[in-house]
Amino acid sequence: MVCAAQNQPFLLKLSEVRKELDVLGKGLQHEGLMLNTPTNDIEECCSVSALQCFRENVPLLRANNKNLQRKLTKNLRSSKIVASVNTCSEDETKVSLLK
Repeated sequence: MVCAAQNQPFLLKLSEVRKELDVLGKGLQHEGLMLNTPTNDIEECCSVSALQCFRENVPLLRANNKNLQRKLTKNLRSSKIVASVNTCSEDETKVSLLK
C-alpha cells in the first residue's frame, strides 16, 4: 500500500507528459521534424541522453501551441521523468559512454 502511494506522483507526472505529447503531436505542422517513438536500437544506458536530446528538440517543432511546447519541455526536465528512464547504475552509464 505504501509503495502504491509513493508511485502516485510519478504516475500522475507520466500521465501528464503523455497527454501533452498526444496533444502536441496532433497540432504539429508536418514539415520535416516530427515526434516519433525511438527505435529499439538505443544503446544500453543512453536513455537519459536520448530524453535530453528529445527535450532539446521539442521547442524546434512547428506546433500551433507554443505554451504547450514550453510546458512539455519543462515537464520533461522533471526529476520523476528523468529517474524513470535512468535504469542504469552510474558505472554502467560511464561504460556505455566510453563505447
